[in-house]
This record gives sequence, C-alpha cells and structure tokens, in this order.
Amino acid sequence: MRCLGQGDSVGLRLRRHQQQQMVSGLQLTCVILSSVYFGFLAQSTSVQADSYSAAFKDISCYSDVVLQPSSTADVAAFVSKQVKAAAADQKGLKVRATHSAFHSSASFPCPGPKFSVFPPITKNTPWPSPDADKGSPAATNTTSVSLLLDNMSRVLSVDHAKYQMRVQAGMLLSSMLKEASSANMSVPLGCLPSFGDLTLGGVLATGAHGTGYNTTSTLGDIVAEITWVDGGGAEHVSPRNSTAGQALVAGLGVAGIVTELLLQLQPQSHTQVDTRYKVWDGNLLADVKQMLKETPHVLIVWRPDLRQYTSHMTKQVDVSVPKLGGILDLLLPRIAAEALGWSLAAWQADRDDKLPLTAVPILAAVHEISVGHVLANLYNGQKMFAGAGDTNDMQVASCGNKCLWDMGANIAMDDVHLSIELNGLGDWIQDVQQVISADLWDNGRKRHRFLSPGYFWFRFGHGSGDFLSHTSGMKSPVHVQLSFMKALHNPLVPSKYGWVLDILEQLTLCKYRARPHWGKNHQRTFTHPSCHVKDRLPLWDQMMAFKATTDP
Repeated sequence: MRCLGQGDSVGLRLRRHQQQQMVSGLQLTCVILSSVYFGFLAQSTSVQADSYSAAFKDISCYSDVVLQPSSTADVAAFVSKQVKAAAADQKGLKVRATHSAFHSSASFPCPGPKFSVFPPITKNTPWPSPDADKGSPAATNTTSVSLLLDNMSRVLSVDHAKYQMRVQAGMLLSSMLKEASSANMSVPLGCLPSFGDLTLGGVLATGAHGTGYNTTSTLGDIVAEITWVDGGGAEHVSPRNSTAGQALVAGLGVAGIVTELLLQLQPQSHTQVDTRYKVWDGNLLADVKQMLKETPHVLIVWRPDLRQYTSHMTKQVDVSVPKLGGILDLLLPRIAAEALGWSLAAWQADRDDKLPLTAVPILAAVHEISVGHVLANLYNGQKMFAGAGDTNDMQVASCGNKCLWDMGANIAMDDVHLSIELNGLGDWIQDVQQVISADLWDNGRKRHRFLSPGYFWFRFGHGSGDFLSHTSGMKSPVHVQLSFMKALHNPLVPSKYGWVLDILEQLTLCKYRARPHWGKNHQRTFTHPSCHVKDRLPLWDQMMAFKATTDP
C-alpha cells in the first residue's frame, strides 16, 4: 500500500477523506440500527408475571412466588407458609424482600434466576434467554420467593412529644420527608442518600448513606427501633443498639426482613448551602480538608477529565434564617430525555472518534450533570449557589415515574461505589489523575477525550459497629462513587472509554482495600478472585453466628 505523498493532489486527498467519512457514517448507522433491535430485545424480556426489574430495566429477577404484603403480619404469615411448603416438598427456600423497581446495580434483590441486558458474551456464547438458569439444579431444588414491599408505605404512628415517627419499610425517602414536614419535624441532615425514590428498607439494608464526617451520615443513625421477621416467620421488635440491630442495619436482609422503623427526628430546622463552583482540582486534597473543618456535611462532584470539581457544603441552621429555595428535582421532558439517549448511543458507538460532532451534545451533558449542577434552586428558578431552605427540602431529589430512564432515554447508570480511609484519599486522587492522563488521554496525545456523562462523588461518614456495614471498623471513611451513564440501545456496545473506569474500580478495590457498597457496584466487585470482600469485614463471623439463630 502506498502512502499519500506530496505528489498527490488536494482533490484526491479530499475524495479519500469523504470516502472515509461515508464509511464511518455507514458503520455508525449500522451500529445504531442494531441498537434498536438489541434494545428492543432487552426491553421485551423484562416483564413477566413472575418477574420484576431494576428501575433502569437492565436487570430482571424471576421468582417461583411473588407476593405483595401490606403489613408486618402479612410478611410473617407469607414467610411461615413458604417455609412449611418448602419443607413439605423437601426443597430449599430463598426469600428476598425488595421493591418492584429496585435501584441495586447488583442482583442481590433476586432470590432466583436473573437476566441482565449486559450479558458476559463471548464468541462461543449465544445471547442468553431469561430462562437460562431456571433449569439448573440449584434452581429446581430451591423455591425462590420475592416479597415486594410496595404496599408497605404508610406512617403507622407519630409521637410529637418525642419527635418520633413509626413508618413501614416500603416507604420512599421523599414520602417520609413530606410526612415529617406535615408533622412539623425535620429529618437530621446528612443521614439520607441524595436520591429520594429509594425505600427506607432498602437504604437501611444496604447501608446507603448521605454525607457527614464522623457524625450523622446514615439512616441507621436515626433509627431507634426495628420491627422485623425472621427466617421462620416470627415477628420481633429490637432496639437499634441491640445485637439484632447490628445484624439488620446494612445486613442485606440476611438475618431477617425489616418491616417497620421507628425514626428519631428533630424539631424543624433550615439548612444552609454554600457552593464552590467549577474549581480547579490541582489542590483538591487540601481543599477537602479545609471544607471538612467548616462543616462535616460535604458533597464533592469531581470530573478529573475536566480538571474541575464543584462542592456543596451544608449545615443545619435555625428556622429564623430566611428560606430562599429548595433542592432541584430530576425531571426532564420526554423529548429531551430521548434526545440525550440517542446522542449518547451515537457517541458510544463512535468508538474510534471518527465522527467528532457526536461528542458535542455529550460534552454539554457532561458539564450540566456534574460540575455544572447545583444542589438547589432559588424560588425564582435560578441556581442557588448560597442560601437556606427547609431541611426536609434540601436533602433528596426525586423524579417519581418521570425519571430519565422512564422518559424514553433508554439509559442506565453504571455505578462503582467504594469506601476508603480518609488518610488514603490523597494517594487515590493522584492515582486517578495518573490513570486519566495515561489511559484516557494516552499520555497527552488524545487530550480531547472525556468520560461519559456522570461524576466522581466524594461523601464522608463514620466507622460502624454493624456486622456487614461497608464502614465496619473503619476510622474516617470516604465514600468514592463513580456513576456514569450507559446507553441501553445496544447493550453489546461497551461504554466509551469504559476501560478507564474498570481500571479505577479494580485499583480502588485492591490497592486501597476498599469496601463495596451493597446496593451499588457490579457482580464482579463482590466476587473478585484476589481482593475478597469478606476479608474487609471484621465482624463477618458475628453476622454468621447471629444468622444461624434467626435463619437456620
């Protein structure tokens, strides 16, 4: 093959360039058309009478029995009946309590066979059927039962004098906050995750958290009492500081099913926010340490590929401080959601950067979703960089059934969530920057590259005595979360530059002996052949001993 030399005409150069663009365009068109087919295939397998799916519709669970209890008594009766039926049939029994649209990115909510739109495909592996593992020996010898707690979403009692509220475990965080406001109470700042469409039971069972450096930072911090059902169907009520409380909080439902929570709330308050917007990340560690001196409630949104971060610092203040606004919702018009989904699919399919125009809308989304995003809006609709709002209005964002993934975007979030010690954060930041420079930017030769829309989050917590908590035995945990969008139009097309995130996932898990969040991460995170999660949990044996007494 002869290379183009000085003797070739400009016209020949132009024609070759046009031909290359035509080939690239045809390749991209083929990929997108195949995306429609595979996306339809993935979506068409997600709904059956005996199944339920993740909110992103990327994982579906299949059970022999799917039940929807409305009370603790229902849960106890259902479990007792299934235990007796399994014994009569001489079968094992696996029960999971979850929600009909769960938000776990792993398959812990599945007691039986599962189907993912991201299968481990090889050249010798056909596209899997949702029924692929239903006939396995483990499946046929074990009855799988799912208890969907969607109907368990009520307030059961309110004690205004003690500022306590008893609620069912299927209630959403956003609904609980509204009920607290109706009762003239505030939920303590920092104890809740930022997304309001999670259930209280799910948040408690996975150890999900907000941000609070060595102070209130998890739902378990405001729980006074837990009502639960054991593996035989017996009902229990246990104080939070009991052995049962240590097993149930962040316990994944291994020891029993949490059905009700008694929450310790506070008098009404307001919350002040201060935003540091699009700051250069060259002094990130020093900036983190300074912010934690000012308030324990810090959320940092970082984009190392943009060399910028935005931080949100919050603190509770008296109700005498005027309210200026409230937290943003996550609503997006359907046309905008669909446009983002198709733009992401096109950019993701252009793996060799042959069509640079596909990057334009994605780069805009990258900024808006990460460092360009603020925590709250003023009442006039403008961004609130500083000011106060009602504490209950400043804790979570919600979108109900109008979330991005419900509005035609066909997008899932790829979540990696790991906890490391604060004294290792500086080295970790340097490692991330080195990986970005070497692997994403190819040592400066491809500086135009950027990761998918999403963000690196830093949140802060405290060590825990709960048996399976991912902060069990830690001193000053930092929760580092890598959440990035992935188009579902063609599940077989990998995330663009996704290998960079894969490197960071394994580096964090292994080099920094990180603890994975039970409600996030890939299956592979929990089954790494060398970096074992069990070895990171110092109270594992206590959990197994307790489980033996409640779920033999």
